Amino acid sequence: MDSSRKQVLLVDDEIPVLETYKRILHPERGEWELHFAQDADTALQVAAQHNLDVIVTDVHMAGKDGFDLIRALQTSEHTARIPIIVVTGDTEPTLKRRALDLGATDLLTKPLNREDMVARIHSALRIKAYQ
Repeated sequence: MDSSRKQVLLVDDEIPVLETYKRILHPERGEWELHFAQDADTALQVAAQHNLDVIVTDVHMAGKDGFDLIRALQTSEHTARIPIIVVTGDTEPTLKRRALDLGATDLLTKPLNREDMVARIHSALRIKAYQ
């Protein structure tokens, strides 16, 4: 593992979504090491094993959702300060406030475009660097 690369975890229960992330973020592979998880429990395992710099998670997932993941990450000193970008296709106005109140750093709405996603991850990486 190249320790100079930033560690980015992408969480979504839909494999095609994770494959899309992998494809659109491929140009960043020199700077970022990408990790993938299909559920909150796997995401927590990855977070325990790596010094993650950013987590991008879907809200609506089978079993534990993105909010459950954020709450679990907040309980550990090792993961509490990792910037979290929440991704959703939901247009519910209270969703963004709820995500931010729980500790999310940012919110992205599906469908994603590459430039927005890369810009938001870079922004979250800057936040992490300032901590």
